[in-house]
Amino acid sequence: MVSALGPRTKGEPVPKHYEAILFDFDGVLADSEPLHCSAWADVLKPLGISLDWESYRRYCIGIPDRQAAAYFCNLRHPPAGFDDVWSLYPAKSRRFVELISCQPAISPAILSMLRRLNGYQLGVVTATERAFVEPALVSSGIRDRFAVIIGAEDVSRTKPAPDPYRLALERLGVRRALAVEDSDTGEQSARAAGLDVVRVESPEDTPRAVFACLDQPTGI
Repeated sequence: MVSALGPRTKGEPVPKHYEAILFDFDGVLADSEPLHCSAWADVLKPLGISLDWESYRRYCIGIPDRQAAAYFCNLRHPPAGFDDVWSLYPAKSRRFVELISCQPAISPAILSMLRRLNGYQLGVVTATERAFVEPALVSSGIRDRFAVIIGAEDVSRTKPAPDPYRLALERLGVRRALAVEDSDTGEQSARAAGLDVVRVESPEDTPRAVFACLDQPTGI
């Protein structure tokens, strides 16, 4: 048998089998979280709200946009009104598209990893909207590698609820899948849906972590 990392020697244990691998997008496939932060920071300035990367990284990654907006309100003293902050979401979305269009979002290492995963159905399960995901996949020439993309608009409850991952399993018609996540809320969502989870720190870590998991005889 050939493993994810190369030929397997005779008598070597066979790795745990998965029918599909489901990836979060931001921070797992694409280094786009800094761009989300920059887009929010730009549109929040007129409200007197200063957003820095460290605060965004610690408190806003992996949570729904409305929850992040509520957090932004309290970065100003006195706090800004939620409706005032949330009304900026369309402008933030446009700014994000501008930023991600100016630089590659998906690295060559991620593209190489996806080519090596031909034996698995692949999907993206994200707490953001598909409009922020599909353009990057299309521009990188890999949209057709993903049989399903689940975005925030596809479920009534997003991460950490299990709904996004359950919907992905249903649409793929599989029961055994591996989730690749970079946040607590994402991991909670996947485990609540009955999936094993590989936790990564950044897209640079994703290929190594995925192949290490796939070559474990007993999974994770």
